[in-house]
Amino acid sequence: MKTILLIILTTILVELITITCRYFFGNIKNKFKKFQLNPQLRLHHGELGLIFIILNFIFFHNQLVLITGWTLFLSDMIHRFIVLPIWVGETKYR
Repeated sequence: MKTILLIILTTILVELITITCRYFFGNIKNKFKKFQLNPQLRLHHGELGLIFIILNFIFFHNQLVLITGWTLFLSDMIHRFIVLPIWVGETKYR
């Protein structure tokens, strides 16, 4: 129960930071396009979270890795399916 509460609280914190940064800095993705090796390949923090979760179950069995993975994954899902439709009217990233 403590782990679930920690995941929820850290997810809310990460999402609030993401929303705040997007509000103050706008969509800065275009400024970083020149640094991408392959513009077609994108890794969102949700996918990184899933990698953490899978690696935790296979190798680590560490609570910090599990909390980090779930936090990243849930934050990405909240951002993609709740925040973006409200903010820009669609679920995909521009």
